[in-house]
Amino acid sequence: MNIERLSLDRLRVFSVVARTGTFSAGAVELGRAQSAVSYAISELESQLGIELFDRSAKRPKLTVAGDTVLRDAIAILERADSLLARARAISQGLENVVGLSVDPVFPTHVLVEILHDFEAAFPTVAVLLSNDALSMPVELVLKGDCAIGITCTYPHVPAGLTGFSLPPVTLVPVVAATHEMAQTLAPVDDADLRDHRQIVVIDRGPLTTGVDFGVVSSRIWRVSEMGAKLTLIRNGFGWGFLPEAIARQEVDAGRLVILNLVSHPDTGDAMPVNCVVRADAPLGPATQWLLDRLRAVRFY
Repeated sequence: MNIERLSLDRLRVFSVVARTGTFSAGAVELGRAQSAVSYAISELESQLGIELFDRSAKRPKLTVAGDTVLRDAIAILERADSLLARARAISQGLENVVGLSVDPVFPTHVLVEILHDFEAAFPTVAVLLSNDALSMPVELVLKGDCAIGITCTYPHVPAGLTGFSLPPVTLVPVVAATHEMAQTLAPVDDADLRDHRQIVVIDRGPLTTGVDFGVVSSRIWRVSEMGAKLTLIRNGFGWGFLPEAIARQEVDAGRLVILNLVSHPDTGDAMPVNCVVRADAPLGPATQWLLDRLRAVRFY
């Protein structure tokens, strides 16, 4: 067996015939004469030293050996196609990977929809996605650790970055339905809030060291990510601000209630959202595509 002369074309003919069920159907799909398809299969069988199809019946049937080899053939063809697509992408200046740092307050369903379309448009480009709160997306873009940052509640775009505003995200104050604050319909003022533990997401970014966003209570538990914050609030450890989309789901399920705070509007607090990139960084096609899609977001 001379494996060095193994032909991708013959493997492709083999996979098409196996899928379509007949040599004639395979020939139609491939746009070739049936005799050419039969010859390619015979040559591949000769090269591999096995019979791929049982031709004793009207329709060719994969042999046991043919069925086993087919899986390998498909895998080889997929890898070859991937190699070709990646080579074409590199020749066009396409990025290998695009890094995104996204504040967990940003609506997940919007991000997922964009990434679905991105995957279809750039199948060879990997995505490195991290959830980073407050000023951390800005810090990671400044350091060059990611190409795009989406920051919420942090209103500034520092020197060295450029960007644009996205629709604001509404945060609402919530507490577990079993919490004592949930048992009253009376408005809650800041003095009352200070006596109850507030759950907040810690800001790991050095740009805002010592600065708190939306902290009211004197008793505070800090967590590293939004999932932990939701879990603690849901289980009655304290109150906190959550994105309205998440809060509404929890309220509808009867797990949380929205607090009526004297110092905050009934409709919740609208938090600024910014998308930032480095001002001096050249943008590849995939990064630019993501920026264009994000810029087109008008509502959540």
